[in-house]
Amino acid sequence: MKRTMEKYNNEGKSDYTQNNFNILPYVNKIKYHPMTIYSFSPFPEYNYLHDIVSAASDVRGLIEIIEPTRKIKINEAEEIMKKKYDEVTNSGETGKLYLFSLPTAIGKTELLTDNMSTIALPTYDLKNEISRRITMDHLMTPDPIGFDDEYINTKLQYYFIIGLPTKAMGII
Repeated sequence: MKRTMEKYNNEGKSDYTQNNFNILPYVNKIKYHPMTIYSFSPFPEYNYLHDIVSAASDVRGLIEIIEPTRKIKINEAEEIMKKKYDEVTNSGETGKLYLFSLPTAIGKTELLTDNMSTIALPTYDLKNEISRRITMDHLMTPDPIGFDDEYINTKLQYYFIIGLPTKAMGII
């Protein structure tokens, strides 16, 4: 792996840093062995994939940029977000679900904590942090249950951290 990284650095095809090289002995030391993708993926179309390299080699060059990204200043982005949010809350259809896909640190949490909104968050820690910031009366989902068996708790936490909630729910 190190020789390959050095080769591509010398050819100017990559820019591996010293940190990239330093992780190699660590991976070996902790005996981190690769895992086949098909052994944990719930998607049948991945049944033929053995590792991340084979997965990446099949999709290289398939990203097509249809139009260039239009960059705007953060102040303009915040104004657009607030305008769209006000538009939905003031004249949106009742019973219709509106989803906003927004970048980090644009002010969406501050906007939502002062209004009647449903906020969906990816982790319990973030949910609890946002709950502390909300100034009005509100409801939130309970934190996960804890088991007497610490091994089960650790395994559940591991599955949630690596993004396998279905496996975690199977244990629960």
